[in-house]
Order: sequence, then C-alpha cells, then structure tokens
Amino acid sequence: MEESADEEASIQASIPGERIWGPVPEAQAVAAGALAAASSVLIAPQVAPVQLYQRLTALVPDEVLPKASDTAHTLRLRLAASAFLHPSQVSAKGHGRGGRYVALNDTTYPQPRRVQWATPTVPEHTDPDGDRVVQCLCYPHYYTKSPLLRMVEVMPPAIDELITFAVQLARPVLTPPSLAQRPNSCELCIYYTAFGSKIGRHRDNFVSHDLTTYLRTRDASVLFKQQNAQLANSNVLILSLGNAPMVLQLSFPGGSARDSVGERSTYVVHPLFSVPCGFGTLFVFSATDDLFYCHEAFFEPGRRRANGGWFELLSGNLLILPKRELEACHWKE
Repeated sequence: MEESADEEASIQASIPGERIWGPVPEAQAVAAGALAAASSVLIAPQVAPVQLYQRLTALVPDEVLPKASDTAHTLRLRLAASAFLHPSQVSAKGHGRGGRYVALNDTTYPQPRRVQWATPTVPEHTDPDGDRVVQCLCYPHYYTKSPLLRMVEVMPPAIDELITFAVQLARPVLTPPSLAQRPNSCELCIYYTAFGSKIGRHRDNFVSHDLTTYLRTRDASVLFKQQNAQLANSNVLILSLGNAPMVLQLSFPGGSARDSVGERSTYVVHPLFSVPCGFGTLFVFSATDDLFYCHEAFFEPGRRRANGGWFELLSGNLLILPKRELEACHWKE
C-alpha cells in the first residue's frame, strides 16, 4: 500500500528533541572495557505531545493497572481475568523442567505482560471456517511455546500516531532501513513493581555466535544479514510511559572477549551504559549495539514504589517475516 503525499511529508518531518543519554564514543566505551562504541540514544521531545500520551494511556484499561492497595495476589487475579492482555505460555518457574509451561497472566512471574499490534498484510475477510479474520505481521519471541499461540491485533489509530511521532523524533539518528520504511509492528510491555518485573539479559536479533564470528573475521556484513523477524540493520524505537522509572542496561563481554563472549552471565555492567528510561523518553536502539552488547531492563534500584508502580514500553519494529510465520498470525474476532 503506497502512502499518500501527506503521510510521506509527515514521515520526512523531524521533531526537535533533547538527548538524555548516548551515544558513547568508541574511546570512552573501550576505556570502560567494552568492545565498541554504543550508538543508541535516549531522547525526549522538547515539547511533550500531551494529547498523544493521553490517547496511548487510554488504550490501557484500568483493570490491568495496579492500585496502591493491591497485593501481588490481587493484581494477579485481575490480570488473569483481563481480555486486554494477550495470553502467553512461559516455562514453569523460569526453567520448564519436564517441558511444563504455564499461563503467564495467571502468575506473579516478573516477565512483562504484553499486547501486540501490527500492520495488516491481508485485509479483513472470511476464512474457510467462516470466521472474520485479518492477517498481520507478528513479532515471534524465542521462548514462545508454539507459533499457533502468537496473537496480534490491527494497530489502533493512537499507535499509528505514536509511530509517526517516534519516527519524526528519532529521524536524525535512524539507520537507512528505518528511514526508508516506518515501523509496522508495535508491542506493549507492562511491568509491575508488585511482581518485581524485569526482562533478562538478551539480544533481540543476534546470538553470541554472531559476535564471535565478527571478532574472528571483522566482517561487518553480519549486521546486514536477516537474523530474525526484524529487518536487518533497523532501529527499535521504545517509548516509555508509567509512574516508576526503569533502567535499560547494556552489558558487554568481560575479560578475553573471544573466550567469554558466549557467557551472558559473565557480561560486565558499567554505569556508563545505564540508560535512565522515564516517562516520555524514546530509546532508539541500534542494530550494532544489539551485536556488541546484551540488554536488560529493571526498575530503578532504591526507587521502587509499593504495589502501585507500573511501567510501559511501547516498542516499534520493522519486520520481515517468511510466509510460514504469517500463516500463524491470524487474529479472529
């Protein structure tokens, strides 16, 4: 679908922003022990789009927001009954011994609760079973039990507006693939202080072997190969909302890089790479940082609010998925 001239002009525009964190120049990064510069940045608009923030928060029903009187148990009961959150099957107690999975929304596990929206690839139609369906892109998480359990909804207008805003704000630092096409997938991740919510140390589109290969060959073409669903060398745009600050932490291999690159538990955490995500900030995550660093997120230490704390990350991606993935991503009303 071709964009109109007005849409194209909107995407080409820029919104003035204030840089809060990043980039970390190579000399400074290497002096701290890292392998390369960190090119990601955290920015905030000079003028906050208050009406957009209001429309985004209005997407989230009160039933999934914590109350000051909540315990982890009462919050869990409400989340388990919510039709807003997408169901997710995760390994029992984090390790899944015996291959056992449990419904995340029925637990107090620390993983974020999620809702995923995307651009339609096939318009709404009636399928052979007589159901009204629309086919969308869907970001596949590596820990998903089955492709058939992935859920996605068509982007509502507020998310379309968010994407235009985020691209305009991030435009000066976007990679060429991200400049050429606007994000077509967005995921809402809700973190709760009552659960001690966090996301563990990981990479999105690379594995440790990719970094090992680069360190051995110095062949930068690894950045331009399609490793996962995300378009190669594209940015991830992460808008933060909520009432409890979080830290997005980059970490890097310690000691001999070639020997330790595969052991994420040994990665070094340095204050230079702690990104202070607060309400209204936009983290522009680069593909090179996903190769050289792992990342994780957790509530800011020492500033956790009692059970009423929560945090949202609205993460936009550019996706290219093979047909077999698309076939598993029908959303039925």
